[in-house]
Amino acid sequence: MKAHGEYSIRVDGHFVYINASSAFNEEGVQAFFIELFQKTEQLDYWVLFNNLAADTGLTPEGMEQSQKMNYLLAQNGCIGIANLIDSPMVQYLTQKIASDSTIPWKMSNNEGELKNFLNEILKNHKQK
Repeated sequence: MKAHGEYSIRVDGHFVYINASSAFNEEGVQAFFIELFQKTEQLDYWVLFNNLAADTGLTPEGMEQSQKMNYLLAQNGCIGIANLIDSPMVQYLTQKIASDSTIPWKMSNNEGELKNFLNEILKNHKQK
């Protein structure tokens, strides 16, 4: 099946910025994670800033694939996740995916609060 879901990925230092919108199916989730891991493979560690549009969604298969792939984030160097979300439905989906995460994560509609959260994670990681 053709991959569905729109996204962009931008790496800036140890920050990885994601903009996502529309509905993702299983193939769309796979394509997203493949590209994400390709773009971060040179980084020892990084934090993820997700900007999720109100129309971002997942098919049931996309949800299952997201939950599976979420476990690979830590193995690929992700040390923190922030989700900029305005939509209650997207909040629900995000909580469902991240509820078992071993990576510190936060969800809010306040961009500054989320960036402070990720900067604190980076600061603490560098001090180790």
